[in-house]
Amino acid sequence: MADFVKHTSCNSCGSSDARAIYDDGSEHCFSCRDHKHGNSIARLKVGNKQKCKRLYNTTTNLRQDARKWLDSYGLTEQEKSLFIWDEQRELLIYEEEKFTNGRYFGSQDYPRYLSSGEKPFSLMGRGRGLVFVEDIISGIKVSRHTQTMTLFGSSIPSQILWTTATTRRPAAIWLDSDKTMESAKMVKKINESGGNAVSIITEQDPKCYSDEAIVSILGQHGIV
Repeated sequence: MADFVKHTSCNSCGSSDARAIYDDGSEHCFSCRDHKHGNSIARLKVGNKQKCKRLYNTTTNLRQDARKWLDSYGLTEQEKSLFIWDEQRELLIYEEEKFTNGRYFGSQDYPRYLSSGEKPFSLMGRGRGLVFVEDIISGIKVSRHTQTMTLFGSSIPSQILWTTATTRRPAAIWLDSDKTMESAKMVKKINESGGNAVSIITEQDPKCYSDEAIVSILGQHGIV
């Protein structure tokens, strides 16, 4: 849970002191119920690791090959702290609420990625635009520059598509290059409902690009 910082005025309803500010950047007005999501990185770093330790034989000390893999995408130490290591199953795990997503680093013929639980579809980062991506590392890297939602796949629930359309904020669906048709269909649904969405198609996944390249790509599509 985020910690309360202070009360302030609310621009949505005009209340002088009903809006609460929290240390993860989130805000909530107890008068009009307007809510602003905060930084998921801050929330997850505080909230989820102890629960994961109870469920699995895990540690925050990542095995060298798993850490090297994260390093190859340029993640910071704070960003790497979102992951834990399960030595018994040789999994690098990201967990949020009751959802877990793991990457397998063993030598057996197992699926490379394993997921369980209900996908969280939570927001990460801040910015004028919203970008939907497939995997958590792409979500982390893009969230440095604008708000993101990691899909842990290539589909978006209808309710989220509708909400994205009604807010009319700039939105982009940036999936892997083999998901261009899926991306186009979701963009069409958002725009048919009055939204402002585009597809971003690149040769590599978002996580493969540098910060400078990500900003450039987002800028070209009107997201930042």
